[in-house]
Amino acid sequence: FDNSFTLNFDPKPATDYTVVIAPGIADPFGNTIEQSTTVKFRTGNLSPNANILLPGNLGTFDANVPVRVAVQSNNINTLKLSLHPIVLRERDLNDWFNVDSGLPARIERSWTETISGPANQQKRSNITVGAGDGKLKPGAYLLTLDSPDFPNDANRKYRQQRVVLIVSEINLVMKREAANVLVWATDLRTGSPVSGLSVEA
Repeated sequence: FDNSFTLNFDPKPATDYTVVIAPGIADPFGNTIEQSTTVKFRTGNLSPNANILLPGNLGTFDANVPVRVAVQSNNINTLKLSLHPIVLRERDLNDWFNVDSGLPARIERSWTETISGPANQQKRSNITVGAGDGKLKPGAYLLTLDSPDFPNDANRKYRQQRVVLIVSEINLVMKREAANVLVWATDLRTGSPVSGLSVEA
């Protein structure tokens, strides 16, 4: 047996708390305390984190408009990003997301973004990926995210993120049946059908 006690509640970060235990409180065995006990403590900050919000770490984008991604972060001041043109079939798709695999030799751009706002609150930032007018040429790209604000511990590398961006001027809609596949291809700028397009299944 010992004289410890456990509190179960949902504490806020970076907050001072005072707990007063009144005389007479009993443990499961009927033992009670005879005098009031006061405990004061302060909770710490939330661990810094940042994530590009793309389902499955892959997204498709219109080449006719600026390419932007949403980043959700907490206690992050600086984001470090890099953009690399890639050929998807050179690797297994999951290997592109793996932070242990090497980065492509080619790089489109590397830059930093400043995140502002109160501490310990989730922030959502829209990041323009393309330089200048924000547009990207049609193709596949690997976008990496890192931050000097990530904790410098054994898991730091795995707080980094890699996502794949597919940028195109064409939209594909597929209808599949038991033995057949039908694909509609339309121009994203005009909405007109695209004829003579080679499609790989």
